[in-house]
Amino acid sequence: MKNFRLFTLISFLLLLSGSHHSLAASSKVLLITSFADTKHIPLRYQIFGGLDKTLESAFRKKFEHTDFDAEVRTDADSYELYRDLTEGKYLGIFWVSHGTSSNGASTGLNSAEMLADKNLVDVRPLFNLTHPETQWLALVACDSDQALNNFQGHEGLVTFGYKKKIDALRGLKKAIRVFKRSFQKPVEPKIACVYQSGTPVHLTRTLSDPSQVYPAVWVENKGKVLGMLPSAQGGVIQSLDIHVEGTPSVRTDLKLRVTTGTMQVDGVKPVDLGKVALSGTPGASWRLFGKPDGTPIGFDEAIYQFTGVLPSSSDEESFPAFLCGENQGSERH
Repeated sequence: MKNFRLFTLISFLLLLSGSHHSLAASSKVLLITSFADTKHIPLRYQIFGGLDKTLESAFRKKFEHTDFDAEVRTDADSYELYRDLTEGKYLGIFWVSHGTSSNGASTGLNSAEMLADKNLVDVRPLFNLTHPETQWLALVACDSDQALNNFQGHEGLVTFGYKKKIDALRGLKKAIRVFKRSFQKPVEPKIACVYQSGTPVHLTRTLSDPSQVYPAVWVENKGKVLGMLPSAQGGVIQSLDIHVEGTPSVRTDLKLRVTTGTMQVDGVKPVDLGKVALSGTPGASWRLFGKPDGTPIGFDEAIYQFTGVLPSSSDEESFPAFLCGENQGSERH
């Protein structure tokens, strides 16, 4: 009998342990780091294994013995950020990078206002895509508060940023303290699927040179990011299905911009985006805005002007406004 009770107790404890590790998506918090310039990282961080290692260690320690499940993604690029923002897997996301203010003040960067990933991509437009299941977004970077001025996050999203130059570690620790005051425990998922209607567009990107690594790109319409393709080694063809919201009334409503979002650097040649082809509803066609030889005008972007037959409301399709249901958390390109 004694052995049976001991066995029962052990089984119960294992059951509790298993349930702890199968936490709901709304209990997960994610740290994402991405630094374009390591020369300006303080020596004290380099001594203790580097800044990424220091931030990861502090993040995990701050969430020990809590109901939150801490995950870390270091040295992330823009597509990894896009994926984490749109999948709805995390209650809270903490982004740590370099940033610059509108007057050029920065840590490690000399440019206009931006939040830069490791490839000098200005990732600010991607934060507008934050999934409704994510209820906390901290931008831990110098002058990151300016990035929130034109922010179009969903209702109920709590944001956190800085109005001055900061130290990454101290900034992250403060952001965690503020998060814990706002969220004492995990939050139950409550988001239902929301559908919109729009004009379908199919995009393919041919990456023809096998010796070349092509950058990640996103597709914009009127400043809104519609979808994104990851960086890839040449020799493949990528595809992406997107929707332009609403019924277009003029051709400019369907103008698309394909861009890496990269900050232009003096002396660096334009970015090779690969060969992009667009198709859609019957009679739809686009023309690249470019030079006579067919190359795009721009450092890191290609503008596609709609030249075909305007679709009608009967051509519209219903599509989810964000990943939800059985598609939530699955990887998409």
